[in-house]
Amino acid sequence: MNEAQEGQLKKRVAPVPLAVRRHGVNRSSRSQHGWQTRLDAALVEEPERFQSRRLLIECRSFVRLANGNTGAQAGTHDDRVMAMAIGLASRAELQGKYSRTAS
Repeated sequence: MNEAQEGQLKKRVAPVPLAVRRHGVNRSSRSQHGWQTRLDAALVEEPERFQSRRLLIECRSFVRLANGNTGAQAGTHDDRVMAMAIGLASRAELQGKYSRTAS
C-alpha cells in the first residue's frame, strides 16, 4: 500500500470513541452512570427500537446492588445491557463529533 492509499484509508475510517481508545472501556462509576442514563432514556423514548427479548430480560434484572453499584442480580447476566449502553454512548459521541465538524 502506498502513501496515497494509506491517506485515503485514514480518511474513510471513523475515529475510535474516546471512551474506547485506551485499554478497553472506562467502567468508572461516573462513566457507567452516563451510559445507564442514556440507555434508560432510550428505553422510555424509543421502546420499539429494542427488539431483543434477551436484552429486555437482562434489563429487568439490572439493579442497584447492596454496595451501591449497579449490575445484574445474583445468578443473572448484564452483558447485553452493558453492550447496548456502551453502543448508545459511543454512537452519541460519534454523532456529536461529526455534527461539530459539519458546522
